[in-house]
Order: sequence, then C-alpha cells, then structure tokens
Amino acid sequence: MVGERIKIIRESLGATMASFANMIGATPGAVNNWEKNVREPSVVTLVEIAKVGGRSLDWLLVGEINTKEDQYKAIVELSVKLKEVKDENEKLKKQLSGIQKIIVVTDEPQQYGKVADKNEKYSNK
Repeated sequence: MVGERIKIIRESLGATMASFANMIGATPGAVNNWEKNVREPSVVTLVEIAKVGGRSLDWLLVGEINTKEDQYKAIVELSVKLKEVKDENEKLKKQLSGIQKIIVVTDEPQQYGKVADKNEKYSNK
C-alpha cells in the first residue's frame, strides 16, 4: 500500500513524522493518516514525496522497481538492514560468550540450582 511506502521513505530519511511533514509541506497528522492508509495524499503531494525520497512515482504508487536508481536504493536499503542484523548477531554472540557460569540441576533437593563454572562437572556425591 502507498502508506507503507511513504513510511519507508520517511524512515530511510531518518525523519520523524513532523520533520517529514515539514519537508513536503504537510502536517504530521496527515503523514500519520497516510502511513496508516486512512487517507491518501493528493497527486501533487505524492510527486513531492517521491521527489524528496528520491524514488520514482511508480514505486511510490505500486511498489514496482522500474528504474536503475530504484533498484540501487532497494539494494542499499537491504544492505543497511543486513548490516544491522549482523551487528545485532555479533552483540548477542558477545553476550553469550560472556556467560561464565551455568545452573546445574541435580536430583538432590539441597543441591537444586547450584551454580558451577561452565567447565566444572558436578557430582551427586
């Protein structure tokens, strides 16, 4: 839907609804309604949104990637998302590698939940 693509453009610019509205000569409430597909912008506003977002009107209206510029922008956006996912993955790996202890659960009630080093073997004796 058009609203989803308007939101993609706004977010790719790093703009809030208010700052994006200012860029295109609209109100934040109008941007909110467009992004939620409650209303659609006028043709003049659609042209301005496409221009500000560096997208073709075709892409904005129907989501088609017809130009090399649109293809390039789509690749860049996917590359940015991929980097974000890789960075988050590395962050999680570091958090996991930082865990030095594990909880060992035994059959003995007094030993339940004993904390041991990750390489320590616990005996039930």
